[in-house]
Amino acid sequence: MADLPAELDKSIQAISADQVSGATDIGARAIAILGQAFAWQRVGEAARALCRAQPSMAPVWNAAIQAVAAGDDASAFTAYADRVRRAPTALARFATSLFADSDPHPLRLLTLSASASVLQVVQTLSHTRQITVACSEGRPALEGRGLAGRLSAMGVPVVYYEDAALALGLEGSDAVLVGADAVGPDSLINKTGTLMIGAAAALKGVPFYVAATRDKFAMPALWPHLAAREGPPEDVWDAAPPGTLVRNPYFEAVPLDLVSGIISDHGVIGAALATDVCRAMQNDRTLAALERLLAGDASPFDLSPSTFHD
Repeated sequence: MADLPAELDKSIQAISADQVSGATDIGARAIAILGQAFAWQRVGEAARALCRAQPSMAPVWNAAIQAVAAGDDASAFTAYADRVRRAPTALARFATSLFADSDPHPLRLLTLSASASVLQVVQTLSHTRQITVACSEGRPALEGRGLAGRLSAMGVPVVYYEDAALALGLEGSDAVLVGADAVGPDSLINKTGTLMIGAAAALKGVPFYVAATRDKFAMPALWPHLAAREGPPEDVWDAAPPGTLVRNPYFEAVPLDLVSGIISDHGVIGAALATDVCRAMQNDRTLAALERLLAGDASPFDLSPSTFHD
């Protein structure tokens, strides 16, 4: 990031260090940074630096692709940013329709980590029916604790579990609702623990829904470049004995076969249709922008021992 103005460099470094915020929040900050980069005429450098900073988050990559594809036309990128800004409201509206029910009992949802999309859905639903939420800690950063606090402040009853015990909350839950950092043709990327909850929900027969606006989807050419990211081992165990390899993965891939439906800003779609949405994002313009992003970077985007797509 040496070629970037200090103001942009500092903002991107903050995104890189952020272990708590979800893809919606990070994506919005990336869009703001790229908007500033147009004024500095440093769009390419900022776009590549952002992709390195959060290599598993599709909204960051998609914003970078759109910024590079816009060339000198800042208004084209502004139009994209406006669509992304409106998307969460549309998603919440479709979620309200999905979970609308005349049953007088409270809607019981289970989630994990802290998704801005899930939070907005719960807030919108709470205006029309009673709702309770089961969630967990979200170790090691404990973002789930922050989610529980925000839900409680909204007047939504919360059942809070330690991470390893969250599957117990499936008993009596009407549905699992999680966010996503990326949705690909056959799997999604989200906080570690999502795979276990998805598998447990399938075993229990509890519907498993993903809340993801269109900027969370990754076109096929982009999907192989979304890299797994691991946090510092000392966040998990700061004095591990010699010979102990401590792993602290932030994200994991979850097969879409476990997903009952994806709630997007264009409606609720079956998981099998994710492939079509991803393919629709790929065209000559976006492919050329992705190639420029990758070709112009001297360092690898795979920042960890493995990627999601070995």
